[in-house]
Amino acid sequence: MNTGILREVHADRYGFKMSDMTVAAMLKAYLQEMKVEEVPDLLSRIVSPGMRDLRGGTVKERGLEQETWTTIDGAELAELIDKARVVAANYAAGWQAQKGEKLLHKTIEYIKDDVFSSLSGERYVASMPVEMAEFITDCWLAVG
Repeated sequence: MNTGILREVHADRYGFKMSDMTVAAMLKAYLQEMKVEEVPDLLSRIVSPGMRDLRGGTVKERGLEQETWTTIDGAELAELIDKARVVAANYAAGWQAQKGEKLLHKTIEYIKDDVFSSLSGERYVASMPVEMAEFITDCWLAVG
C-alpha cells in the first residue's frame, strides 16, 4: 500500500456531491493500493498530453485554465472507475455493522447494494462534474 503518493489530494476539497465524493474516494483508495511505479503510467493514459510535462501542485495552485486540464481520456477513466468499483465492492463484502447500529447497517447495505451495483464507469464519465477531471488531473500532478 502506497498511501503517501496521494496524501496531498483530498476529495473533500472539490465541492463534490456525495455520489461524486464516493467515486473520488474510491479512485484514490484504488490508486493507493497499486504499486507506486504503476500509478503514473496509469494516470498518464487518462490525463491530457499537455499535463504530462507538469509535476507537483494542483490545478488551482498552478492557475491552469479549465480547457487545459479537462481533456481526459473518458474511456480510460471509465475503465479505472470500473476496476476501482470491483475492488471496493470486494473489500466492502466484509463490512458489517455492530448489532444495534441501524444507521451504519443501512449505510453499508446502501453502499453494497446501490452504489457499487449501479455504478458504471462509462455512464459516470458521460455525466461527471468537471471537478472530477480536476481531481484526476491533481492525482496525476501529485505522482509526477
